Amino acid sequence: IKGVLQFGAEAISLDRHIREWEQVFARIEGIVDIVAFQDGQVPFHELKDYLQANAALAKRHHITSWSNVESFERTFPIKFPPLDYRRLRYKMEQAHAAGVEKLITFEFSHFMSPNSIYPAAHHLYNRYQEWLTDQKNGLADL
Repeated sequence: IKGVLQFGAEAISLDRHIREWEQVFARIEGIVDIVAFQDGQVPFHELKDYLQANAALAKRHHITSWSNVESFERTFPIKFPPLDYRRLRYKMEQAHAAGVEKLITFEFSHFMSPNSIYPAAHHLYNRYQEWLTDQKNGLADL
């Protein structure tokens, strides 16, 4: 995704994203099994639309769709702190609603690990583990 959070005025629209990735998926169909788009390139109010578009493109071309849920905050200049848990959960919920099959994350060791140098990463990990436990016990929705 060439989104506004990283590329600013050089970002492409959702329609252009779909057109360009339609061409890519047509070429890789039958060659690539799984795709996982990063979710940190677009503002939250656009995330659902991009996730749905990516999942639909993948499905149309018989490719499994995962989502790369970024666990760091892109809205801060230069340094990327660990993401607030509420934002992480929102991103996971939107990916699930879009129909992706699995979630992965980039830079777990820095931004979500209990062994990270960032205290906020420890908190994010603990909250995520609590949510997983609640989900397994039927106490949390996805």
